[in-house]
Amino acid sequence: MRSSIITLVLLLSIGVSWAGDRNRIIALGVRNFTYTPKEGKETVGSALGSIANVLITGQNTTQQPQYKDAVRAAIVRGLTSGFRTIATDMGNIGEQTNATFDYYVDATINNISTTTKTESITTTKNGVNTYYKAMVGITLQFKDSQTEEVIASPMFKISDVDVAWIETEESAITSTLRKLSAYVGGYCNRKYPIYGTILESARQSKDKQKEVYIDLGTNLGAYKGLHLTAYTVKTIAGKEAKTQVGKLKIMDVQGEDISFCKIQSGGKEIKNILDKGETIFVKSTE
Repeated sequence: MRSSIITLVLLLSIGVSWAGDRNRIIALGVRNFTYTPKEGKETVGSALGSIANVLITGQNTTQQPQYKDAVRAAIVRGLTSGFRTIATDMGNIGEQTNATFDYYVDATINNISTTTKTESITTTKNGVNTYYKAMVGITLQFKDSQTEEVIASPMFKISDVDVAWIETEESAITSTLRKLSAYVGGYCNRKYPIYGTILESARQSKDKQKEVYIDLGTNLGAYKGLHLTAYTVKTIAGKEAKTQVGKLKIMDVQGEDISFCKIQSGGKEIKNILDKGETIFVKSTE
């Protein structure tokens, strides 16, 4: 009995350490932004083609460099919205700072544009309505703060097929930048997921685990609907060997470090592992 208790305590302590080390906050320092729109050399033929396109479709696309600061702010919001990432705009804290960062983030903006279209409307005084779409394209570079080595270069593009027509240019820009923040935040969550463990069984059938509690909650941004993978970890020759055993979905966040989950797959294997008193780890997937 005593040896079983000691084994359980060791397993729990390993689980806390394993997940805790991996859930450390990643500090990002947002530095240089370069605006380099892709503009082809205009010829008489291309100019006439552009005019013809406007006449035929009623649509015209224009670069909007005045919104580059708004793009920067949207990226900072996105980086900060990640489970484990917090971003500081180094352009706003001055040269004198004691802040330290795990990574620097530089960005190249290759597109900030709006497309306008007009439609004839008999019910309006001037006879036309104008609508707007905003498009953005950027590349981020995550760089090691000590070596300046580029560790990742994700690209984000919001094109005209990703957005709807909106009645004002400012609203179109705001809508697109909100989407950009969500894309960047989603990337951070996939790159830096949150880790936890299954605490205990909540409901089971004769041979399958149906529901469990896990040790992730509001303190790390877990939310209802979040999907996770469940797996075991073994150490082989000093290396971690992971085996996926199932998938979970958070149904209710019940505190800072506890959530109620439904087993979506692997219920039989998860039950067998829990019955043996072994630790099952979980990791967010979105």
